[in-house]
Amino acid sequence: MKKFLTLLLIATMFLVGSVAYAQLPASPAPTGQQPASPAPASTTPNTSSSSSGFLLSVKLQNPLKVSTIGDAVKFFVNTLIKIAIPVIVVFFLWAGLKFILAQGNQAELTKAKNIFWYTIIGTLLILGAWTITNAIIGTVNSLVS
Repeated sequence: MKKFLTLLLIATMFLVGSVAYAQLPASPAPTGQQPASPAPASTTPNTSSSSSGFLLSVKLQNPLKVSTIGDAVKFFVNTLIKIAIPVIVVFFLWAGLKFILAQGNQAELTKAKNIFWYTIIGTLLILGAWTITNAIIGTVNSLVS
């Protein structure tokens, strides 16, 4: 169980890191204007930047493409659904396989039934969270506008 949780934590960190990585695009010139010509090279370093002479300007972009808390919650729940559906299918297949391999053994049948019912309960909880989230977001959006 500890190995599974460790693997899950590593996979989550990898996914979060890959989602957070975004390449900064070059800003295009404003419409109808010519791009500014580069400034002539100066022999003195820029004193307003760091001591090494490099101009430090960082522009952060939102990698999730959400602008409100409601959109962020909806994005999170939809991502959870996209990840959970394959897991749910695997657990249903696993429960069915356990039923087949039990061959009348009552202890194995009990394990298979537990897997099946826990999968159904987990599915209902995830779908309930999705329904409640959409209902709350829809209600808040209708009250705001």
